[in-house]
Parts: sequence; C-alpha cells; structure tokens
Amino acid sequence: WAVLLNIIDNKGGGDSPRKLRSAVTRPPSCWEGFKMQAKGLWRACYGPFIADHLPGDRKNRLKFADAKNPGSTKAVCSTKPIDLNDIKMIKSQLPDATVNDVLMTLTCLTLRNYYAKYEPSTLKQSVRANMPISMRKEGDEDIFNPLVFGNNFSQGQLSFPIHLEDPMEIFRSMKAQIDVIKVSPEPLVRHALVKMLTVGSPIPHRTAAALVLDQFGKVTAMLSNVVGPMQEVEFMGKTLDDMSFYAMVPLGLYFGIVQYKGWIKVGICCDSGLEPEPQRLAECWEEAFQALRKAAEFAMPEVTNTIVAQAV
Repeated sequence: WAVLLNIIDNKGGGDSPRKLRSAVTRPPSCWEGFKMQAKGLWRACYGPFIADHLPGDRKNRLKFADAKNPGSTKAVCSTKPIDLNDIKMIKSQLPDATVNDVLMTLTCLTLRNYYAKYEPSTLKQSVRANMPISMRKEGDEDIFNPLVFGNNFSQGQLSFPIHLEDPMEIFRSMKAQIDVIKVSPEPLVRHALVKMLTVGSPIPHRTAAALVLDQFGKVTAMLSNVVGPMQEVEFMGKTLDDMSFYAMVPLGLYFGIVQYKGWIKVGICCDSGLEPEPQRLAECWEEAFQALRKAAEFAMPEVTNTIVAQAV
C-alpha cells in the first residue's frame, strides 16, 4: 500500500494518509491517565506471553477448527460506499470519538448482526480479530529506500463484545480497547518476538512458520483500515474512479475498510468453505450503519446535557 500511494499522482493535494493519524484521547485526570498507561503495560505482558498460549476462539461460522489447515478458496464482495461526512457526523455525536472508533464499532455491530441471523449461539462466545499496526516512524517518506522498503507492521488485537445489544455500549467497549492499544507497548513486544523467530533464529523455517500461523489463527478474523487519498488521483495516467482491496489471509474472514475520495467501503473476503456468500456480511454492515446512526442521534441530547452539567 505504501508503494501504491507513492506511485499515484495526487491532483487535488490535501492530507496524505501518513498525516491522518488517530489521536489519543486526553484522559480526564492524571489518575485516569495513569490507569490507562497501566492497562497498556499489562496488555503488553498479558497478550504476547499469556493470552497467546491460551485456547483461541472456538470454531464458529467464520472460524476454522484447525488454524494450521485453512481453506484454499475465497469468496469476496464489497459493501456499498458510505459518505465519510456521515461517519464524521456520527463521530461528532459520540463523546471523544474518532472516525476509527466509529468504524470499529460498525465492524462489531456487523458481526453481531451476522451471528444473530445465522449462528446465534456464537453471541455467547469470544470473537476476536487481528489488525496490522504500522511500525514506520514519522518521516519514513522515501519508501524506496532499502532501509524502509516493504511491509513493516506489528499485530494488534480487538475483542468484539457481540453479546451486547446496545450500540452505545458496544461503542464504549470498543473505544476503551482502542484507547489502551494506542498507549500500549504491545505492538513493540509482538514485533520483537516475531523478528526473533524469523530473523537469524536457529528454529527451522517450517517450525517457525507453524508457530506464527498457530498464534495468528487463534482469532476469528483480520481487519484493517486504510486511509486512501482524500482527492481523486491517477495511477499511471489513468483516473481512479474507485478503490477497494482484499487480503487472502489464512483466516475465515478478512474485513478491509478503505477510504477514498470522501467515501468509505469495505472489502470482505471469506473462506468459501465457511461462508460462500460474503454479501450477507455486506448487508449486515449497512444495517449496522443505520443502527449506529440512529443510536447516536438519540445519544446526542444526553451527551449535550452532560457537558452542560459539567460546565455548571
């Protein structure tokens, strides 16, 4: 993606994806900030060294029984585009929200709607997702430099509270996780562990690959959120009307959110042996958007009253 975004010719200028970073929410007090940092440190220790060695998500409609033997065929589709301004409107109606908070809440609501329709028993289970976290430093603009060329990311993990019904409760749960991830050194720890296994390790490559795949496959899905150009761009002299992508990961579900020209859409890639009709998830995404928009509208007066009360 870094190479693609460097090759395209940005005709309209504007912010580059590298500048559009999600800000860390300022804690309301020093004590709350301390607690968030403590949770981040605990996550960095518990996740890689304890949680990764516990049993993964149980088999469900989108999860393989054996992560080391994933399927070999995929089924893909894209959702209908959503105006970024509509997402920003929802963001403005939720306390301290970011666009990413809203998108991750929509993802959780999508999975909840899906399982409620097609496998209600999974609503009582753990459903988690891996997500790539960029390890590039600020200023790594020359992506053709051999020192920074290629992928450089670590792994984060989200747990979806699909047992909850209220979209606002889901939002609060997702935001709490995301805020801790932003301050946690967990991505650094995971990056160092994977590098230790794969670079200069005496462990045979086949064994190392099996270990990584086993840890990677403990979750149900993988997701990513790519901020593409905000203005119309060209690729090798041709105007790009649309942008979408799919990643053929060895998991039952890949959920790839992409933003381009002020529109947001999702590329959904499912193992066809588990879910041959990914359009079902696309329909649940649209339902989730409508549900969250409605919930945010009802929540707005409550948020406004809280702010007024604090000011008084």
